[in-house]
Amino acid sequence: MHIGEFDQLFDDIVMASLSSIVEHPHLIRSGEDFASSTEACKHELISTAQKISVQVLDILSKRQQVVITLEQHAGRIEQSVKEDVQSQLDALVYDGFVRTTPHVWRAELHRYLQAMTLRVRRLVEHGKEPVPGAEFEAHLRKYSSMTSEQLDVVPDYGWMLQEWRVSIFAQELGTRKPISAQRIARYLKKAGAA
Repeated sequence: MHIGEFDQLFDDIVMASLSSIVEHPHLIRSGEDFASSTEACKHELISTAQKISVQVLDILSKRQQVVITLEQHAGRIEQSVKEDVQSQLDALVYDGFVRTTPHVWRAELHRYLQAMTLRVRRLVEHGKEPVPGAEFEAHLRKYSSMTSEQLDVVPDYGWMLQEWRVSIFAQELGTRKPISAQRIARYLKKAGAA
């Protein structure tokens, strides 16, 4: 898995910083717009970029721990679990994730990654893992079959599924908010995507 070049990562951190402090970052369309936005919030931009850099370092470190744990225990866990964890990992940490992950959810990535490591370690230690259940599996299938236009209507759906994974495989890490099949169903219904 390639996360990107340092220069691109740096640019992503700057853009993520701008996105979190500029009211309408999507309106920045030129170098001139960028320069005026950065000048207006220069001091806040620097401190925000530093915070995001620390956050990204933690995320990349935890991502590496997941990769190492998968490699160390490759022969001791089922292929389906390896594929599930790898798929989850690839969906969370990819080239451009700093820029595209909403800041509220980027702050949770370390916990999702930690939950993946705990899941694999527990499976190796106990020889079994909690069964997510049919409702969870149905939501995963539904989510993966949705188009980008449908997902735009329910931007938190995927993040709610990440929270649900934490509640299944690493309860002691806690969830950002209480999560259940019923809460997800209400969210989807309210958004008109049930």
